[in-house]
Amino acid sequence: MKQLKNSLNSVSQLLKSYMSSWPKLNLVLMASISIFAYAPFSIWPLMFVSFIALNYTLTLAASNKQKLWYFTIFAYIFNVVNLHWVGNSFLYNSPEPYLVYFMPLLVAGMAAILTLIYVFLFMIFNKAKDGLIKNILLVPTVFLTAEFIRSLSVFGFPWNLVGYSIAGNDALLQASELGTILVCSFLILFISSLIATFNKKAMLVAVIVFVSWFTLGLVRFNALDKSNVEKLSAESKLIQIDTTTHHKFDRIKMRKQVFSYLEQVKKVKYNKKVEVVVLPEMAVPYPINTEDSLLKLLQRSLGKNQTLIVGAPAYNDYDIYNTMYFVSKTDYKRYDKILLVPFGEFMPFRDFLPFIKNFTNNFKDFSVGSIANTVEFNGKKYLGLICYEAIFPFFVKENIEDKNTILTNITNDAWFYGTVAPYQHALIAKTRAVENNLAMIRVSNAGESFIR
Repeated sequence: MKQLKNSLNSVSQLLKSYMSSWPKLNLVLMASISIFAYAPFSIWPLMFVSFIALNYTLTLAASNKQKLWYFTIFAYIFNVVNLHWVGNSFLYNSPEPYLVYFMPLLVAGMAAILTLIYVFLFMIFNKAKDGLIKNILLVPTVFLTAEFIRSLSVFGFPWNLVGYSIAGNDALLQASELGTILVCSFLILFISSLIATFNKKAMLVAVIVFVSWFTLGLVRFNALDKSNVEKLSAESKLIQIDTTTHHKFDRIKMRKQVFSYLEQVKKVKYNKKVEVVVLPEMAVPYPINTEDSLLKLLQRSLGKNQTLIVGAPAYNDYDIYNTMYFVSKTDYKRYDKILLVPFGEFMPFRDFLPFIKNFTNNFKDFSVGSIANTVEFNGKKYLGLICYEAIFPFFVKENIEDKNTILTNITNDAWFYGTVAPYQHALIAKTRAVENNLAMIRVSNAGESFIR
């Protein structure tokens, strides 16, 4: 026991010595390695390492000004490295060829804007009286508050929340059911802060908290009733065709895409076990609600009691919507996307910038839907979540009507194909199912499709 204690002391001294040398450079490095905590790498202990380093380095600051500078460096690099893939939209479908050269500026600017939230909150909470309690609670309070604020607005882009680093670990993720993924964020941040004090009692508390978190999560996961998911899996068909080479509104490619999906739908038409067939976001790039011939074509592809869930646009007068359709042999309903992607599906300040295309290569923006996203169809109740909407925990939670609801996420992740984003998007969607203890259907044209 004494030998173990001496070993731990040696490790502690080594870490302190390392983090005391070149603190700014170390903060950049520690913030950067957090990318490997997220999918597809999922080396989640690195998130603890990152925040242990941040917390300890803050205690080395000679003044509040230097402490703020240390925190700003970490927060900014953290946002840059974990949101770098956003720039891929420039490479994938830039409205104008010359805009690809602005990709680094886009990523740097977006990270800077998000970092301002963290810095502002740090300045407020850092006014608290110095001491052990402040050292333990400062970073968790700042990050948790920032993540909460980011989760309330489409401009907050709550993608790289700290808690998502453990989304691939089913035992640890169960804690999100206590609230949202923010519970997991707090636990990671709190444990890291305790360890960073290098106080024996605080470190013991950190070990107890983590072991309890993991153990209770494992018990909860093993106790889950998975019969609903198994039943849904048996009666559903998910159709994922990799359309990473975008049609770019070429008529021939658009028709080819539609008929590729229809061919797959027809293969299960006479399979009586299949009740639900699901296609990705914008699998059909034509407005089903105004094209009667297209609607009839889809209906003829279905079996008698089957439901087709498919993403396609919808036109109403002068408005265009990103829509999830629910189609049967005799009827259809729709849900129009409510949370639109800034710059992708709409341009902020459009009235002042009418000459700029968005990243769907259009001068016209999508309109915000006004139809409830809980849709009852063919004896089932679905909560529609189109792409970006699945990353908002409170939006999902507030729209769930009862425990019979099936979370239904269709997405087009081809924009970010070849980056970490499709893998992370899938785990974020999975988190919504765990938070609410509901079954989820997810279909993507690129990335991961699943029933959980």
